[in-house]
Amino acid sequence: AGTCVSHPARIGGDVMGDAISLLAWFMDERRRLTGAMSGDVPRELLALWHWVRARPGATAADASRRVRRYRGKADEAERDLRALVSEGLLRVEHCPSTPMGGRPTDRYYPTERDGAVYESHLNTDEAEGFSSVDGGGAPEERASAA
Repeated sequence: AGTCVSHPARIGGDVMGDAISLLAWFMDERRRLTGAMSGDVPRELLALWHWVRARPGATAADASRRVRRYRGKADEAERDLRALVSEGLLRVEHCPSTPMGGRPTDRYYPTERDGAVYESHLNTDEAEGFSSVDGGGAPEERASAA
């Protein structure tokens, strides 16, 4: 009743309403399945998350040396790493000075939360400014390329 077969270019209001309802359902399902919260994680943070995920135990200093976007900007790397902790995508482990000396530092690790759901949102190779100085992706990717 809502379709207009003789004029396929015209769509009735009831059909459009059904289409909008269906789209809303798909969007809700995507949020439910990906674990996305009220706001999506910004693309640049997801790129940093992928980088840390390939290098568990990374520090802000590591990011400032090896991620072009943060080159020489450890404070910005630290801020964004902490934002990922707030989103529940990373956990932070504080490592105090040892008896031998050294500075205390924070190391970042992926959480137990299933972060693989974010894989579809971003391919790190596409992320501008996130190419790694140390030669690429995850260690297993580098090993298989060798």
